[in-house]
Amino acid sequence: MTQIEYLKKKYAEATPAWLKSYSKGQALPLAEFLHSRIVYYPGSAWDWHPIEVFGGSCSAHCFIYVDYLQPEDVVIGHLQGEYGLRGYHILDSVRVSEAELRRVVSLKRHYLTPEEQRRAAEGTRNFRGADAPAPYARLVVLEHDSDRSDGADRLAVLFLGADGHATFEAIFANGNATDLFGFLLQEHGWGGNYDRWGRDGLCEKIMQRSSVFPKVILSECEDWLYDGYEKVNGLTFSGSRTRDLYEKKTGVGVCEIILNPSDPKEFKRILLETHRANRVRVYADGRHETDVWRADAFAENSDLMGNIRTSSAYRNAAKDGIARLELNFDGIYLPES
Repeated sequence: MTQIEYLKKKYAEATPAWLKSYSKGQALPLAEFLHSRIVYYPGSAWDWHPIEVFGGSCSAHCFIYVDYLQPEDVVIGHLQGEYGLRGYHILDSVRVSEAELRRVVSLKRHYLTPEEQRRAAEGTRNFRGADAPAPYARLVVLEHDSDRSDGADRLAVLFLGADGHATFEAIFANGNATDLFGFLLQEHGWGGNYDRWGRDGLCEKIMQRSSVFPKVILSECEDWLYDGYEKVNGLTFSGSRTRDLYEKKTGVGVCEIILNPSDPKEFKRILLETHRANRVRVYADGRHETDVWRADAFAENSDLMGNIRTSSAYRNAAKDGIARLELNFDGIYLPES
């Protein structure tokens, strides 16, 4: 069975009513778009693989592509160019103003700490550089070519020249989009980013703290995956890339790991000196229990997050009802630097 066949059998949906009836030049249906089933791709460039797989299986009709390094004209040009999406033509392409976006995307709260926000802002400035493309937003409606017999009849793609972490927080974590179905997890996209998209990165922190996770993920590396996902085995690759399909395990909660200091490198530096840290178990019912993590064997080449995840406290988190593990050095003797 191919990935497209599996997704079609398990998740196929009808074309959203607003998309089916859409006519070129009508009022911009941004609110309707955001309340549809969506696949999110940060660091996307012009990689059409998720559209090939999810659109080809009719398991999703709406996509958000985010990349602040690719100019708008280049991305849209590639959509129908030599490396474009086969079997579809552009029915409509509409520039979205900042005011129009603000009407449907309200930022009620941040899910990153002030320190993490500063790191993200600094990373964005340093990574983009002075000659970065201008921010933009464009909604493109695609229609099936008359000679194509498979896949969705229509698709909609919101292209954003924006930061992928901030966009996820604003649109999904803040509840402005209600159905995050799929996620294309390509570590550092097509040329890098200031922070990873996958495990232990800022995006996972936002997901954990907002409890917003995709149902399915396409990724070429299992090591990037967030906790709580498992590979769908026995499927033949679909589309133009060789990425595996992962599904979120039903009934599996995700235990958030919070470090203080939050920078893993700084936390590891201190732990190498103390070999002790406070470990606070925060339960779903609000209870707190604290013990001391004795990391006597922890060494320079040790994997910090791997050690935490292999501990019994983390492995038994779902069974014990632990929502969060907090690790800090409060009251721990710190050697003089």
